[in-house]
Amino acid sequence: MKRLLTLFPLLSFLFLLGCGKGSSPDESSPLIPRVEVPGSSAKPMAYVKMIALSKLINKGVDVADAVKPGPQNAMLPMMAGMALGDASLSSIDPAAPCTFLLFDDYKEGDPTFVLAMKLKPESPVKKQAATLGMTTIEEKGWTLATMNPGFFKEVTDWSSVLSFSEEAPREDLEVGVLLETFWKELPVIKESITQELGSSGMDSVLHLFFDEMASMDATRIEVSISADEIMMRATVSAKEETELHTFFSSQPASPDPEVSKYVPGGGWLDLVVNLDSSSSLKYFEQMIGLVEEKSESPELNEMLGSYLSLVRDGMKLYDGQLAMSYRVSDDGNPMNLVGVANTQASTSDLRALLQRSNVFAKKVSAFSNNAFTGLRVDYGFELVDAEPIDGIEVLRFGMNMEGKGPLGQQLETSPLSTINMHFAIYEGKYLSATKREELAKIIKALKADQSVENNLAGQIALNEGDAVAWRLDLVHYAQMVMSMVSLGGQTPLGEMMDGLSELEIPPVTGKVRLGNGRLSSEMRIPVESIKAGFDYFESAQQAALE
Repeated sequence: MKRLLTLFPLLSFLFLLGCGKGSSPDESSPLIPRVEVPGSSAKPMAYVKMIALSKLINKGVDVADAVKPGPQNAMLPMMAGMALGDASLSSIDPAAPCTFLLFDDYKEGDPTFVLAMKLKPESPVKKQAATLGMTTIEEKGWTLATMNPGFFKEVTDWSSVLSFSEEAPREDLEVGVLLETFWKELPVIKESITQELGSSGMDSVLHLFFDEMASMDATRIEVSISADEIMMRATVSAKEETELHTFFSSQPASPDPEVSKYVPGGGWLDLVVNLDSSSSLKYFEQMIGLVEEKSESPELNEMLGSYLSLVRDGMKLYDGQLAMSYRVSDDGNPMNLVGVANTQASTSDLRALLQRSNVFAKKVSAFSNNAFTGLRVDYGFELVDAEPIDGIEVLRFGMNMEGKGPLGQQLETSPLSTINMHFAIYEGKYLSATKREELAKIIKALKADQSVENNLAGQIALNEGDAVAWRLDLVHYAQMVMSMVSLGGQTPLGEMMDGLSELEIPPVTGKVRLGNGRLSSEMRIPVESIKAGFDYFESAQQAALE
């Protein structure tokens, strides 16, 4: 069991990945089918399912040809076949899927796996399996293989395993995990957290985080591969009668493209959000309440109460859809923001909220310096009534960072050490921009009822049921990363990164959906983008060697 914990970071990463079209989160069937193995106490906990092996390998060849054509790609099927003991793959059924099943803690030892494939009777794959220490059996035309022969002796009926193995994956590759096994280790995890942090209040927060993670019962990852695009889909389901299930079941209102037409696209990250604000707030309130119940820190509880009050009032700023674009400004700020949202708030509401946020931010800064003595950062905050723009009141909120100690001083020199944000309310719209001139452009467009150039409404479409839709510009993202690490200029790496601005690479896109107790996200990576990046860095490396 302990070894299973090493998979937890991977599962967390997969959960945060985006994913693509196909099955929607409102499916009525269980996210992960339950596989039974009568006669054994072992419990299925995970699986990997793929289309017919030869088909999957050929799809990989198509991608390789699209990225870097060459005769070496034609060798990939043979190389894969040689690893299996069948260079031609001719003894493997060209139409049947291949399934890998993982069972939890067989007799308190290492997890037991079963590999299910359709092979010809004299397939050399069986001999290769034997050389690797695997035992095989034949069941109704299927070959089952495992490293644990005792498991085969225990199971009295393979019908459930075979039925599951016969089902083709929804896409080219599918990974499913039943999370119950991992949550058995929660007491151990929480005890180690307390020993590490003590009863400081932060341990309560982390305990709550893991308790809430335990509200998830399954996750499914799906991958589709073609010469045009690589698509990944990740879906996680919550246990019924949990707060997380209720939140995952919330449905946003019909998307409103109005706010998107006032936000220019072309940033390193553009996104449109359409969450059910009341459901989001309710879930947040419940989580904060649980932390307060478990925390023994009066200081932490006071801050949580203040923060919750801010969030409640702040929800007025985001009444429905929100559109934002992040870009690198001329002065190197990688978080240069332009945003527009529907709002119920007035300018006076906004001013009062920012004033309270100012006070709260100072408290957080003091608390953080006390809790994390190795990282001391003092923040200065300023809220002023700026000069109006075309008769519209404008508020400016500024932050300045002063670091102490090596790490604090390093943060002080970052592009984020000084940040100014400009805010305004106009005719039911909440406007925000890092730069005043960008806020002025939005106000001008709103007053004229005209879309800004290159706006997000023409680039990102929110469909019914979508909570988030986004696009990531890989070139601008690389530039953002370089600005964060303060590289660039005349260094070889900096020159290489500067040349990226000349490339035209299709963006990576994605979506997030909620429904029926599930959260499903999407990510699509154009193969053309992979090829462009590969070609560029290869040529840059070659030029550096000359």
